[in-house]
Amino acid sequence: MHWFRHLLPFTRTSTRKRSAPSSQLRGRAMRQARSVILVSAVTVILVAYIAANTKALRVALWDVPDNRQKIRTDSESTFTLSIASDTNTEYFSNFAYFPAVEAWKHSAWPSLPGATWIWKSYLVTSEEALNGTSVITFRRIFNLPEQVESASGILRITADNAYEVRLNGILVGHDGVLHTNSCDPGYKTVESYSMTLLPGENVLSIQALNYKDCNGNSAPKSNPAGVLFRLDITYTLGETSLFLPTILR
Repeated sequence: MHWFRHLLPFTRTSTRKRSAPSSQLRGRAMRQARSVILVSAVTVILVAYIAANTKALRVALWDVPDNRQKIRTDSESTFTLSIASDTNTEYFSNFAYFPAVEAWKHSAWPSLPGATWIWKSYLVTSEEALNGTSVITFRRIFNLPEQVESASGILRITADNAYEVRLNGILVGHDGVLHTNSCDPGYKTVESYSMTLLPGENVLSIQALNYKDCNGNSAPKSNPAGVLFRLDITYTLGETSLFLPTILR
């Protein structure tokens, strides 16, 4: 048994556990505390988000300032959206689309709230003032939620001088004749059209031209060109839908 007693100190020494330093214990406790705080904060945020989005959706949102497009909820599932002519509208030239330009506004031209007279340039050229312009194509693309149950709109539009307007390729209305042989009659009216919109992407396209000057005047400000429109949309979503529209341009 003597040989066994000689092994006991060796055995006790080799099986003794080392205790962790106090600094390591404190660090471990702090990491655990931070984890608990983080989980608690995420839980509070998630609960607040769910609570806010399950209310009646009576909120007010505004698009970027340049768009001047206001979005608001009228009830739990009915929304309105206004889209107006501005530099977010595009015109077609040389096989590509470019941002429209705010046009010089004649004092006799009418106005629409939130809408700007636009063209491909601030003023027409002297030749265009004298002989009229070619037909210019404008477009405005916007999205409605895929969950839309119904959507309708009222479009108010005018141009110096003639236009045709289409929604998703379908003719909605027109005023005047798109022919450069006509001359400027010197008056402008605003027409209104009802339309039905689709879930997802919608494209409003306008073809317009400016007639030649009836008196043979080539001064750009004597025969300016422009398009003005405002589209007011009302649409409804399903009761559980939480999505709002996004304006592309």
